[in-house]
Amino acid sequence: MGIFSFVGTMIKARPVDRLTPEKIMRRADKRLKKLVKLAKERAPFYAKLYSHIDVEDFRITDLPPTTKEMLMENFQDTLTVDDVDFNEVKAFVEDPSRIGELYKNRYVLVHTSGTTGIKGYFVYSKNSWAMVQALYLLRSKWETRFFPDIITRLFNPIRYAMVIPLGGHYATLLAERVSPSRLKNVYYKIKLLSILDPIDKVIAELNEFQPEMLHGYPTYMEKLAYEKIKGNLDISPEFVSVASETLTDQARALLEKAFGVKIANYYGTTECVEIAYQCPYGKMHLHQDWVFLEPVDEDDNPVPPGTESHHVLVTNLYNTVQPIIRYRLDDVVVWEKDQRCECGSPLPVIRVIGRAYDNFWVKDKFGQYTSFAPIGLQVILIEVDGLRAFQMVQEERNRIHMLYVAEDGAEPKRVESQIREKLDRYFVEQNLDGCIELDLEQVHEIPRDPVSGKVKLFYSKVGVPDEVLKA
Repeated sequence: MGIFSFVGTMIKARPVDRLTPEKIMRRADKRLKKLVKLAKERAPFYAKLYSHIDVEDFRITDLPPTTKEMLMENFQDTLTVDDVDFNEVKAFVEDPSRIGELYKNRYVLVHTSGTTGIKGYFVYSKNSWAMVQALYLLRSKWETRFFPDIITRLFNPIRYAMVIPLGGHYATLLAERVSPSRLKNVYYKIKLLSILDPIDKVIAELNEFQPEMLHGYPTYMEKLAYEKIKGNLDISPEFVSVASETLTDQARALLEKAFGVKIANYYGTTECVEIAYQCPYGKMHLHQDWVFLEPVDEDDNPVPPGTESHHVLVTNLYNTVQPIIRYRLDDVVVWEKDQRCECGSPLPVIRVIGRAYDNFWVKDKFGQYTSFAPIGLQVILIEVDGLRAFQMVQEERNRIHMLYVAEDGAEPKRVESQIREKLDRYFVEQNLDGCIELDLEQVHEIPRDPVSGKVKLFYSKVGVPDEVLKA
């Protein structure tokens, strides 16, 4: 995408602070009707699903919900274009050497982890990917602090470090690797660091790079925050942001204590990369002109404001290649009763509760407390052939009980062998060789929490050591 096209996208994504909530909803409704009409006309899956829908006269609740299983089973028929092939998509995404490339020079391909079941593959056009970038840059009111210095930044680009998974076609990584224009490459000097690297290596590279902006997953950023408090991490970023996991109040307090700045938080998924952003006043604002988000109960009925959802139904209005319409996400979200915010935005205020993982704090071979972020384990276990789903429970300080579900036809012994091999290698890199007792148990299904009905992939029964909390 050229600079002028990207500027056009930036105009579409410009802040809506001067609009009324009613005007914003009219924009969203207009885009929804256009998307549903396109989906019904061009995608056989939606033509069948919406056979009873009058595309000129419907409410969003008239549309049947969809799931990842439905879209993956009917992948080819969910697309509105004819030049995307499912087998080619899978082969492309499974090839790490193609990370950062465009499929057929036209499409961005991303995938979910698949650790709770089926892996999801999703297709964005260059235009829709540019909208992801534009919403991130223009709406949050955080990065705009650097814009007045735009001329100077031509000669002194913003140093931006990201500590994220690097081994797959993940949305967070591709948001930086696949830039819709040359603008980002001009104003940013980006350093990508792997969450799988030993923490000492990550610290050394960050200390050398001295980032002005730092981004990562909340559970890993907690780990860096402790290293900052201990004096090992010697950086002073002006901007710290997190995404992809729930930012707990405890984690936010720790990060703000360590880095001395307010923490920017973003809510999005592979299926809809930009859903909401947290403003400097701590409120999470939904991109309502580009995203529908419906907090619902077990039967997909709307829950009232102030009530925790069982899950949500998301509609991505900026992806027209692979329509995501009333798509189920197993996130717990609250539509706040009080919609007022000091930042003045007319966009709705939501609270995201779901997708919280526990860090595992253990003692290393030197007798020191250290932690490893769940996302690192998740990235490793994605590569295990025959592994369909898993759950890790920290039963004791240095003992982990892992439940796993093997795919149909997979040999359990081979699956277990791969799990142990990959985790042993990871523990060695983290100075934990010989420190972790790992119990593996094959099950037919990962048990759900009896109260929430959710599956928590990483759960600690021992929590954070008192010595660490007092640091």
